[in-house]
Amino acid sequence: MRARSERGGGAVLTIGVALVLFSVAAAAVVVVGWFGNIRHAEQVAELAALAGVSAAVRGDDPCGAARAAAAHNGAELSHCQVRGRDADVVLDAGVTVALEPAFLGAPSTVERRATAGTM
Repeated sequence: MRARSERGGGAVLTIGVALVLFSVAAAAVVVVGWFGNIRHAEQVAELAALAGVSAAVRGDDPCGAARAAAAHNGAELSHCQVRGRDADVVLDAGVTVALEPAFLGAPSTVERRATAGTM
């Protein structure tokens, strides 16, 4: 038979292990979410660059098209540089996407850039 002072010791240990496992799982969810947001920013930057080049070839405003494509996909155009004109166009687009969930002291946004052009 156990001494009275040892009763409940296993419960405390079990709760401690459960809290550690929960903390690790929560941190993993946050990191996976951030990686998803970073990949989303990369895809939106590529899409914005392609939309801008397509607009430039048509004779429309390339940065306006890139801005609209970024906004439609939940990002903000932070950089747009067009080199060339008419059929020979290269557009460098940068977009900013919010990192969620946000934590105090952690970065709140991610910026990614992409370049597209005609051949």
